[in-house]
Amino acid sequence: MKRFIIGSVLIITLFTACNTFEETPAHIVSLKKVLIADVQKLIDQESYLEAVQYLSRLQRESTEVSKDELADLQKEARDGIIKKFRQAVENKDFSLALCFFLSLKSISALDEVKDWNENELRLKLAETSLKNGNEQLALLEYMQVLHNPSLDAKGYKHLLALAAGNNNIAAIRRIISVMRAGDYPVPRKYIDLTKQAIPISTMVEGTVTIWVNRGVKLDKGVGRPNIVLGSGFFVDKRGYIMTNYHVIASEVDPEYEGYSRCYIILSDNRDQKIPAKVVAYDKLLDLALLKAEITPKYVFSTIDDNTISTGQKITVIGSPVGLENTVTAGIVSSTARRIMQVGSAIQIDAPVNFGNSGGPVISEDGNLIGVVFAGLEEFEGLNFALPAKWINKMLGRLFGGEQAVHMWAGIALKETQNGLEVIYVMPGDPAFQAGIRTGDIIDKVNDREYTNIVDIQSLFLSYEHPALISFSVKRNDHLITIPVCLEKRPFIPLETALDRDIKVNLLYPLFGMKLEKVGTYLWETHYQVERVLEGSAAEEIGLSQLDSVYIRGWAFDPKNKIVQVQILAKRRKKGFLEAIVYLPAFLKTNYFI
Repeated sequence: MKRFIIGSVLIITLFTACNTFEETPAHIVSLKKVLIADVQKLIDQESYLEAVQYLSRLQRESTEVSKDELADLQKEARDGIIKKFRQAVENKDFSLALCFFLSLKSISALDEVKDWNENELRLKLAETSLKNGNEQLALLEYMQVLHNPSLDAKGYKHLLALAAGNNNIAAIRRIISVMRAGDYPVPRKYIDLTKQAIPISTMVEGTVTIWVNRGVKLDKGVGRPNIVLGSGFFVDKRGYIMTNYHVIASEVDPEYEGYSRCYIILSDNRDQKIPAKVVAYDKLLDLALLKAEITPKYVFSTIDDNTISTGQKITVIGSPVGLENTVTAGIVSSTARRIMQVGSAIQIDAPVNFGNSGGPVISEDGNLIGVVFAGLEEFEGLNFALPAKWINKMLGRLFGGEQAVHMWAGIALKETQNGLEVIYVMPGDPAFQAGIRTGDIIDKVNDREYTNIVDIQSLFLSYEHPALISFSVKRNDHLITIPVCLEKRPFIPLETALDRDIKVNLLYPLFGMKLEKVGTYLWETHYQVERVLEGSAAEEIGLSQLDSVYIRGWAFDPKNKIVQVQILAKRRKKGFLEAIVYLPAFLKTNYFI
C-alpha cells in the first residue's frame, strides 16, 4: 500500500516539475491515468480513509486531474466510509462504527449519518460492555456521556447503582454532580457513600504482590532463583489486576526464551501463590492487565476524579523487595514530568523500591491517582507514577486483550514561540504520505487548537484503527487542511527512523541541529548549520546558524537505545576554532505524535 502511494507522490513531484508534452504517445500511459488508477485501486480495496488522504494531496499538489474528476473520486471515497459505518452499526460493532463516525466528523462529512451522533454510539458501546459482563468498562464509557439528553432520572439511578456495585466512589461523585446540575433528585444512600472515608487497611486488601518465577540463573557459577517482584491492584470484581508491563515482560516478550510463570499473592494470605495470566499489555505506557480466578475484597476505581496538584499528600501501597502490604506516604513533587514517550508522569517523593512497581498511588480522599512505575535506570533515585487518566485511556483496549496498539501520524513536534512546529516527518508513514513537511506549524487538529504535545498525544490515545483525522497547518503564511490516516505507532520511532532515513536528517530531532550540505571534499561532507532549536543539545554546545560542521562518527547502542555522534565544529561564537564534540541522545523521546 505504502509503496505505490509513495511512488505516485514521487511521480507527481517529477511530472509537475517538468514541461508537459502536447501529445502522449499511444504506448505510454498518461500521468493522469496513473493517478486516477492509484486512487481507484484504494477505493476498490475498500481503503477509503487512505483514498481520502491521497485525494487531498492530489488536490493540493497535482494539476493533472481535473476538479470534477477529483470531486467524483472524493464522493466515492466518502460514500465508502459511510457504507462501512452503516455495516458496522448493522453488525452491532459499535466500536468500529465509532471509528468510522469520528473519521467522517474529522472531514466534515456527517450529513449522511444525521440519524446517529457520537453520544448515542458511546451509549451503545456501554450497553454492549454491560451485556458482556464488563461493568467496569461500561461505567468508564458511561462517564463520557453523562450529559446525554437521553439519560433521565431513572437512567442516572441505574448508573449510581452500577457505580456502587463496583465500589466506584469517584464515579458516584461525578454522577451526583451532573444530576444536581440537571435538577434530578439524588437518593440519600448514594450521597452517604461519598462521605464515607475508606480506610487504608481496606485498600490494602485490594492490592497483591506479583511474583514472576523465571527459573534459575547462574551467578558466579552458583544457581540462584530468578524472581521478578512487583505490585498490583484489582480494577474489576472479576479478578482483573493492573500492574506494570516491565514486571511481567517475560510472560509476553517474544524475544525472551527462558522459563516464566506468573503468580499473585493476596494481602491476607502470604503463603499461597495463585496463578495469574496476562490478559493484555501496553508496552508504551508500561501497563499490564492480569486475570486471576479470585473475587477481590476491594476494587480500585480508575476514574480520575480529582485534580493533582504539587504538594498534595499521597499514599503508596506495594511490596518493596517482597515485603507485602507496605504502606508509605509522601507528596506529589511534580504533576507533569515528560519522561515517557507518550504522556506525562507524576513525580512523587514517597519511598518506593524494587517490588513497588505496579502499586497504587492514592490521594488523601481515597481516590486512585496513579500507578507506580520504577526501575528506570536513567532516573535512578527519582520516583514516578502514571496518572490515572492515562490508565482510563487504555483500559478498554486492555480488557479487549492482547497488546495495546497506539495510533500515530508519524511526526515529531517542537513547542516553539510560533506554535507546534514539525521538526521531523517519518519517511513512509501517514504524515509523510499526506504531505506534511518539516517546518509546518500545527494550527489545529480536528478543528481544535493545541499548544502542547502531550494534549495531542492524549487525543490520539482515544483513537483506534481505522482513524482519519484532520490537521490544519500553517505553511508560508497559508493555512492548509490535511487529512491524515493514522497508523500503528512503532515502539521507538527514532529506532525505526534509523533504518529508513539518512543519518544527517536525524540530527534535527535528536540533537536540534538542522544541517545543509555545502559540498564534499576528500570523501568528507561539509555541512552548514541552517537552524538550531532552542533548548537542544546543539544549542548547549554553542552551535548557531551558519556554523560549519563535519560528521566524524556515528554510533548506536541498541541495548540502551542511545545514539552518539562525533562532529568537528567551527563555531562563530568561538572564533571559528575547530573543536571535536561528542553528542549523546536517547532514542526514547517524547515529542512524536
